[in-house]
Amino acid sequence: MVSEVRILSPPIERKHMDQNLQLRDKYAQERTLLANERTMLAHIRTALALFLFGVAILKLFENWSFSIYIGILAIIAGFIFLIIGLTYYPIRKRKIKNINNSDQK
Repeated sequence: MVSEVRILSPPIERKHMDQNLQLRDKYAQERTLLANERTMLAHIRTALALFLFGVAILKLFENWSFSIYIGILAIIAGFIFLIIGLTYYPIRKRKIKNINNSDQK
């Protein structure tokens, strides 16, 4: 016959447990905000790379008519990435802060 062994942990105060949950939620929010900033910086980095690629194509191959289209397309894509990154950053930041504030109420 096998007997069941239970290891009982000491009771944790409810107040202490709530503080741990609040702290964990706060850290999760900070991690999410930092990830949002990294995403915005990646958009800016990609925009800059596309813009510089477009300028380089225009300057290096200015005699070829097809390269003008590629260069202009790369510059336009760079500006689009820049606008997307700078537009969505504050929107996401507001949503992240609102999610945490609604959970606390």
